Amino acid sequence: MSSSIHISVGLTGLMGSGKSEVANYLKRTGFPVLFMDPIGHDCLQDNEVVQTLVNSFGVKILDEDNKINRKKLSAIVFNDQKKLKRLNTILHPMMNKKAKDWIKRQFQQGQKIVFIEAAILFEMQMNKFLDYIVLIKAAEKDMIHRIMKRDHKSEVEIQQILQTQKTNEDRVDYVIINDSSLEELYKNCDHLINRLKLKL
Repeated sequence: MSSSIHISVGLTGLMGSGKSEVANYLKRTGFPVLFMDPIGHDCLQDNEVVQTLVNSFGVKILDEDNKINRKKLSAIVFNDQKKLKRLNTILHPMMNKKAKDWIKRQFQQGQKIVFIEAAILFEMQMNKFLDYIVLIKAAEKDMIHRIMKRDHKSEVEIQQILQTQKTNEDRVDYVIINDSSLEELYKNCDHLINRLKLKL
């Protein structure tokens, strides 16, 4: 995927780190940005995927419309590594294909730099086809505060979720520290853009 005239960049970070804020800023600045969460939701509506998941986890994961109930599915796999791995084996190849197809389309349309926002970028092995990886980092107390405000979860719940997530900091190309104002965060994004443009 790497090319001297095209750059694909992955944005990742723990929940509440500010990666969506960074992604939305880059989008407003005019860069194509693909958010992987909605892609995952789309894949869960694919008939073949639904059938495979039902075969793996049972009809209890369906709602009354025979659609995948994401909350029920999450509850089943959250504390079971074997089941989570099975789910990922079903979903991730399809999600990665959609991401690769999207990147290809953007480059064909003349875009030079594209971004993909993905919380579990390394678990999905997206680093194998992206040119650069950017990690957005924040202090744990700031992440907890943001998530409590946004999702109305308890501090204990949030800490449990954060403990299951990994940053893989040693495997990233750039780090954006989100520990100040939004203005400062946006300045850091502009700095990143300038550094990436130098690689074109």
